[in-house]
Amino acid sequence: MWITELICITTIVCFIVDVSGVVDNLKVTLFKFMHGTKIPYRDYSFKPVDCSLYMTFWCCNFWLLCQGTFNLYTLCATCLLALSSEVITYFLFFLRDLLGWFINKLNDLIND
Repeated sequence: MWITELICITTIVCFIVDVSGVVDNLKVTLFKFMHGTKIPYRDYSFKPVDCSLYMTFWCCNFWLLCQGTFNLYTLCATCLLALSSEVITYFLFFLRDLLGWFINKLNDLIND
């Protein structure tokens, strides 16, 4: 049961960090708060928040610690899921593009 929870956590983290753009907006807001609007924004790394690999690793380990199921096997599973976060992100992008294509086809059928 814990592996399905970890897969769900990985998918949610990948969506929030890589697909939704929340982290990029947070970085812009934080940069403007720290430096004001006179300095133009330049992209910077805000680890571990802007990396889905780091966030997956730490969120899954925190979840396992809270449940009391943290051991060597679950740590290895967490590491494997963290490594697969890039593949999950690409899959989420594929689903987003597929859904957009499907909506465009439906829109073309309705308008014809």
